[in-house]
Amino acid sequence: MAASLARGHGSITRALADCGVADYRRAWTRLTARMPTAEEAEQLQQARARPVMISEALTTDPEGRPIDHTLSRYAAGRVQIVIEDGAGAA
Repeated sequence: MAASLARGHGSITRALADCGVADYRRAWTRLTARMPTAEEAEQLQQARARPVMISEALTTDPEGRPIDHTLSRYAAGRVQIVIEDGAGAA
């Protein structure tokens, strides 16, 4: 949802604010790897024998209500995922 809203607003934050969501946070992200379906392998232009990385995430408002659920698939051999602790972010 959030990504489609952002297309017309320039950012997810502005799009959510226009929908009445002044603040939000990532509740969780789950990373898994598995072998791709035939359709995924075709879309990612890779062999079915090469794994895909699955990223599933839930974003909530400050009260914990879900506002966005994202499920993304990446060619595992062509992606690097970096997870940082946001506590020290400026």
